Amino acid sequence: MIPLATNQLLPYPVLPEQPNRLVQAWWNRYCPYALRKHFHALRAYGHWLPPAPNSPPPPTLYLANHLSFWDGIAINYALLFDRHHTTFRVMVDEEQVRAHPFFRRIGAFSVDRKSPRDALRACAHAASLLNSGHPVLLFPQGSIRPLHEPLHLERGFTYILDRAPTASVVILTLAYEFWEDQRPELLLHASPPLPGQSTGLNDTRQRFAEGLEALRSASLTRNPGRVVLHGRRGIQSIRFPGT
Repeated sequence: MIPLATNQLLPYPVLPEQPNRLVQAWWNRYCPYALRKHFHALRAYGHWLPPAPNSPPPPTLYLANHLSFWDGIAINYALLFDRHHTTFRVMVDEEQVRAHPFFRRIGAFSVDRKSPRDALRACAHAASLLNSGHPVLLFPQGSIRPLHEPLHLERGFTYILDRAPTASVVILTLAYEFWEDQRPELLLHASPPLPGQSTGLNDTRQRFAEGLEALRSASLTRNPGRVVLHGRRGIQSIRFPGT
């Protein structure tokens, strides 16, 4: 690693992204395959407005709650195939990036949350990506947490937004529910785009709470939402002998 002067920060994290088109193409094919295999449906709620025709999506910081390994796969599919981003970048814990090197090939860059210095480096890198027009995904809880726990958010995203004045923010709330099928439903709620510079910690908590309440209501009423992706046939579609 390049040594740092005491008053200097490198403009990139310890492990920056190294996108590779072939690996990204494989990943983009794998995500819908895996979702169809393991989920009954991916259902979208809230504000999923398509971008203007012949216009690239604006630089957007996506903030999502973190419930499971599946979060990144579901969001990857939704952003690339439903929101029409061609690619995006995601901040991932350094231990995970080192354990899965291919993450860097699909746009992940590392953050070591135990090191304030590296966390600042990663946030500065995220801001530079936004200023260059790249959408960025963050999980501001910092780790996988159960849905019933009080929502704790780290403040790093506010540092990013201070340094990316033209970026907007979209809050993504996920939930996993079992309905009538033997496989779970994957529910994904999106907030309207919010002006980044005026979106603080309390506003973000409120938006997450609103998204979670919308998903709870959808689950209780079995509101189908908009089916973004439907799973393969399950056991309910099989005709057994004598039926």
